[in-house]
Amino acid sequence: MMVVVLTAAVVLAIIANVFVYLIVTGPLGEPLIMCSNCDLTPPVLSAMDVDEPILFSIVLGVGAVVVYAVISAISARPLRVFAIVATVLLFVSLGAPAYMPSPPIEWSAKLTLMAMHVVGYSMILGTIWFGHRRGWLTSQKGRSDSTRL
Repeated sequence: MMVVVLTAAVVLAIIANVFVYLIVTGPLGEPLIMCSNCDLTPPVLSAMDVDEPILFSIVLGVGAVVVYAVISAISARPLRVFAIVATVLLFVSLGAPAYMPSPPIEWSAKLTLMAMHVVGYSMILGTIWFGHRRGWLTSQKGRSDSTRL
């Protein structure tokens, strides 16, 4: 059951981030202009496609699942520790879009990336929290003291 819940967390993050991307780009498919290489002068700009949110959701979602697995192996209160670690990493990840150069990259693109980070965080943490509370991510059946936050 643990594999199913953790896979569901990643899949929900992918679906939610693609949904955010499709809402922002709209029915006309106006691309989000991103910086491919911001270190160059002038920066190399490119349009963000739908495959990028999918790829990054998979990579970062699997990373979150691995972090949860490690924490649950070494912590007596894995849900609480994972929530703290995930929240700190969310705030760190919000710095990348915020510090993209503003003249070529519009704030709407930056806010969209930040929204995708928050949505992915919410889907993964929510799914893991739900699975943990139901006892699907613990070796014990049902609720126990270890399922408390």
